[in-house]
Amino acid sequence: MRFLLVFLFSIPFSLTAQANESDALDNARASLDSKLADTRGVISVSVADCNNKPCLLVYVEEMEPAILKQIPQQIDGFPTEIREGSPVGF
Repeated sequence: MRFLLVFLFSIPFSLTAQANESDALDNARASLDSKLADTRGVISVSVADCNNKPCLLVYVEEMEPAILKQIPQQIDGFPTEIREGSPVGF
């Protein structure tokens, strides 16, 4: 019975921690997206799972040093990963 009570009381705390991390990750993505908005060659910034940990994924047109040096290795404690991609036209 004691274990059940501890388990039931711990559920809201773990959900709150997950929600806080999700909010922090969304805020970090928005911050990085804003920072890189005018950077030529950056296609998009998104939330991803890198090696089973949350990260920020930045797609660039080419892996050019001028672009890469503007992308931080991490933002707000979340690592960034850079991948080459192509812009989608509409």
